Amino acid sequence: MPHYRTVFNELPSAFLPRILVIEEAPDGKFVIRFMGTSRAEMWGQELTGKDSLSVMAYPVATAARRNLITMIAHPCGLYHVAHYSMPSGREVMMEHLTVPVANEPGLPRRVVNFAEELTTIAFGDPGGEVRSVVRRVWVDVGAGVPDHQPAN
Repeated sequence: MPHYRTVFNELPSAFLPRILVIEEAPDGKFVIRFMGTSRAEMWGQELTGKDSLSVMAYPVATAARRNLITMIAHPCGLYHVAHYSMPSGREVMMEHLTVPVANEPGLPRRVVNFAEELTTIAFGDPGGEVRSVVRRVWVDVGAGVPDHQPAN
C-alpha cells in the first residue's frame, strides 16, 4: 500500500484539485485531511478538518461509513458512479475511486479519493447530496476483495 505522500508526489498535478484524503478518527468519524480546490468549489465550501460523513444524508453516510471501514480493514479500493445534486443546483454524474493508503506508524489510517465529473445532467434546486448510485464495486489493490457487496 503506498504512503499517502507518494500519491501526492506521483500524481500529475492536474489531478490534485480532485483529491480528498480522509482519515479514520475516534467515535466512528472520518475526517477530511485534504480537500482539493475543485472539490471545494463544487461543494461550495471547504470541508478540510470536518467529518466527511456529517455532510451526507443519514442513509448515504451509513453506507459510506461501512464502506470506509471495510476498505481500511481489508484493504481494498472502491469504485463508484453516482448522481449528485450540488449546492449550486447543478446535478452531475461523477465517478469516484477510493483506495487505502499508508500513514506514518501509529497515526490514523487513511484513504485517498479521486472524483471526476462525467457529465452535467440538469440544473435544479440547490442540494448537496447523493441522488442515486449507478454503480459501486470493490477494487482489488493486492489483497483481494470482500465477499460481500459494498453498502448502498
